[in-house]
Amino acid sequence: MSENLLGPELFEAMNRGVRVVTSQRTQSRYLRYAFARIKRKDEVSAWHTPRVSTWVEWVEYLSNEIMWSGYLSPTGQRQLLTTGQEQLIWEKVITQSAETQLLDNISGTVMRARNAWQLIQAWRLPDPKTAQFPTRDVRVFSKWMRQYHDMTVKRGWLDNARLSDTVSPAIRAGAVAPDTEVFLFGFEQFTPQQRVLLKTFENLGTKFQLIRPKRVKAELISSQFADAEQELQAAALWVRSKLDAEQETVTGILIPELERNRDTVQRIFDNVLSPGSSLPTSSLVTRPYSMSVDRLLIRRKRVEGAMVILRFALTSAQFVDASSFLRSPFLRAAGAEQPLRARLELWLRQNNVDQLYPGELHKLLEKYAQKHDPDAANSVLSSVLTNLKPLIETSKGSHPMSFWAELFKNILNVAGWPGDVNPTIVEHQAAEKFRDALNELSGLEFLAPVCNASKALGYLHRILQSTRFRPRLPEVSVQVMQPEEAYGLRFDQVWVAGLNNRNWPEAPQSNPFLPIDWQRQYKIPGSSGDLQLARADNLTSDMCGSGSTVVFSSPKDNDEELLSASPLIKTVRTVEHEWSFETSTDYCEVIRAATDLEELIDDEGPQIVDKHISRGGSRLFALQSQCPHRAFAELRLGTRPWVVPRPGVSAMDKGNHMHKALEFIWAKIGDSDTLAEVYATEHLENQIYREVELAIDYLDRKRVRKMTPPERDLEQRRLVQQVLNILKMEHKRPPFSVVGHEIEHKVSVGKITVDVRIDRVDDVRDLGLLLLDYKLGEHKVNKWKPPRMVEPQLPLYTLAYTEPVAGIAFVNGKRGAVGMSGYGGVSDMADGIRAVETTPAGKKEGLTWKSQLEGWKAELEELAVSYSSGYAGVDPYGQACRYCDLKTLCRINERRLNEAEVENDG
Repeated sequence: MSENLLGPELFEAMNRGVRVVTSQRTQSRYLRYAFARIKRKDEVSAWHTPRVSTWVEWVEYLSNEIMWSGYLSPTGQRQLLTTGQEQLIWEKVITQSAETQLLDNISGTVMRARNAWQLIQAWRLPDPKTAQFPTRDVRVFSKWMRQYHDMTVKRGWLDNARLSDTVSPAIRAGAVAPDTEVFLFGFEQFTPQQRVLLKTFENLGTKFQLIRPKRVKAELISSQFADAEQELQAAALWVRSKLDAEQETVTGILIPELERNRDTVQRIFDNVLSPGSSLPTSSLVTRPYSMSVDRLLIRRKRVEGAMVILRFALTSAQFVDASSFLRSPFLRAAGAEQPLRARLELWLRQNNVDQLYPGELHKLLEKYAQKHDPDAANSVLSSVLTNLKPLIETSKGSHPMSFWAELFKNILNVAGWPGDVNPTIVEHQAAEKFRDALNELSGLEFLAPVCNASKALGYLHRILQSTRFRPRLPEVSVQVMQPEEAYGLRFDQVWVAGLNNRNWPEAPQSNPFLPIDWQRQYKIPGSSGDLQLARADNLTSDMCGSGSTVVFSSPKDNDEELLSASPLIKTVRTVEHEWSFETSTDYCEVIRAATDLEELIDDEGPQIVDKHISRGGSRLFALQSQCPHRAFAELRLGTRPWVVPRPGVSAMDKGNHMHKALEFIWAKIGDSDTLAEVYATEHLENQIYREVELAIDYLDRKRVRKMTPPERDLEQRRLVQQVLNILKMEHKRPPFSVVGHEIEHKVSVGKITVDVRIDRVDDVRDLGLLLLDYKLGEHKVNKWKPPRMVEPQLPLYTLAYTEPVAGIAFVNGKRGAVGMSGYGGVSDMADGIRAVETTPAGKKEGLTWKSQLEGWKAELEELAVSYSSGYAGVDPYGQACRYCDLKTLCRINERRLNEAEVENDG
């Protein structure tokens, strides 16, 4: 290991216990790590922890020392706010202002306002409103700023932005004994606020020494790669070569915009440095590299799981939250009861339970146990829901924050969070950090004395959003960080990735709440292109001397445009190098290469032995005609997509309402003569209203959850109008009588027998039977035309009767398109029913109604033979794939892509 990691001067100072203050947390962590490595190399078994801290940590330490000293400030004791508390105060100020209605992103506005306030304090800016040409945003922020200042001063609150200013007077008054010597590390520049504190200490005799490590004489290498993926893969392979050499060296990987590209970097480095770590069975806890990127606490899986449990227990949960709750691995007995909870979720989906109220799942679970699974009543889930009921009851109304924090803990404890599986080190630390957030929630009582459950959860969510989390893991020799975090640090070798002309120098990022000319006048970082260029040039110069070998790389393409290397590294004297990717290992490719794959085209399933098929009915023939594979998957394998519950009345329920209402009405009316008698009177509409109400009542009793009064009223009015339109259409038909509704038959086709249910059968006088099928939408006769019948149920129904069937038709209930669409032996049965002989196909091919029935029968027998023989080929017809959710099973899109590639190659 190189002795240049710290430099002799800094190492000697740290060894003597001199305080070292750094600009950023990553620098502090690295200095402690480098110090420990040198100690271990010198075979020292124990040493005092070096006094290394960031500037923020140092100021907080001074503030605590002043408080314990008993020093009394002229302004009195002031309460230091946490980051979450600061943001909530800003949010309160902003949401209470008149300009809030123009904002579409409150959280983003809060973040920018807080940042502007910090810049004003750090750079000693005056009130932004006093600028020569303040924008509307600046004027609005100035108002918010004054309200924030007055509120915090009046109530004795102090934020971190002003903490340094309160420390300086106390130090001058002798509240803290100053250090005789302090080393400053990693500072590119000091703000005016920082200079005041430094000057205060200097006046008391503290000697400050700004450490600027010597540049290492480095071999500079420059290279470009096709894209960022290949570039990062090369960097990871380079790191692996250093690790494989088993040398005691420290490697730095510096990547601009690391936070935005964190997942991509981690995926590639894991694949190269820890193959197989992405597999579910991987036991990887610590990685061979350390990435200096904090993640928001709310994004940790266990924390997300806790919030799902709390939202589900205390608020009206949308189905997505109910689903997340049932699937959560952080519930008690999640693994053991996974099948039961999946079946319960499927039942809720099938019954269109789109929203759950607090405590309602327990009642639904009891209904499910009574109807389907008695064991569910004695499950752990049932016990958890039972124990949650009294806690849910206590959550009604408004309470103090301390009450909510304690209730949240109790709910999570009853639910079994964080789960039965032993957590990893990272998961355990995230859970502890979440408990700290609950304690912080208790501290918000001074902001919101009392509130309801929903608001308390909102406060907790915002605390988690403002809390950054980085697990405490053993330090390793590969450090991945951003260039600004590595300023002043020294490594044995360095790879700087992603330095292209688009992101280095970085684009200016000024704050919209501060006058732009002020930001440039005071040289606030990021406010202008010139400042960004100067900063990038300074960082690039430091990186050129940060290790004995420094590799600069950039991608040529980012999928949107062609890129070139940053102009700041083009001027560096470089040595071109060829990179080999032969040692790159993709875990999936390893598996494929280790297996001899045999390709089989298997579109034949087992033949059906039982002639009577209970599953599918007429749908069997529809699916087999549209796509044999889908018929096999749905009806024989039982594969179905999970229904997504929707608010309101589902399409299936609307169809059932129409069927049942027409059934009740025709049971009273009976035939066209009676319809004609009541049509011209008020009795028809009144009767429709009564029968519709009875139909909705009849079906509502069978539902898991009753319709709400608004849903019921809306559905009833819709259905009355729909039925009235259908009866108006049927009033114009020739004389007929209704033989029956929902008539069940067993129909034998080929070697199989299926159960069917015919919506309605009419006896058209002097002609014969007319079979009708109700449809909510608009269906046409082209669904029965060659080469395949898309919806063969009505032709199938004709095989159920030995007496003559005069015709078949859809009854379309779609508003604006109410009518019949069908075929028959004659054309005067109803508008929309045509005689086969008069159709273009009938005229061309000389078809008769009898020959048409025989043709349909032959096609149905072919489908029956195809299905019973087990044929399951992927052979979709027309728009079959458009409405199919099983494309991942048959992989037809992949096949079409391969066919297109072959065609293009040809």
